[in-house]
Amino acid sequence: MIIGAPYDATSTFRGGSREAPAAIRWASESIETYSPTQNRDLEGIALTDVGDLSLDGSDGSVLEAVERVRHTLEDLHAFPLMLGGEHTMTVGAVKAALQH
Repeated sequence: MIIGAPYDATSTFRGGSREAPAAIRWASESIETYSPTQNRDLEGIALTDVGDLSLDGSDGSVLEAVERVRHTLEDLHAFPLMLGGEHTMTVGAVKAALQH
């Protein structure tokens, strides 16, 4: 399952990574679906995009939201693929993975 984590409130250089999930989705529309390296058509892979998390609030509550969603996806036996946002989003995802 694909989930977006549009957040960049603690970016130290410049903002904008919150736009990454939407930009990645937009750019992926023009990618060829056949992979000669894998000899496989990507359209044959079951993917579900569940949209973006609503990440308003403090850094701690944002990381907890990412952690909760990661736990939920794992409970559904779904492989989580998170589109960020800033690198901080990885902390919540990794914390959830270590607890499972």
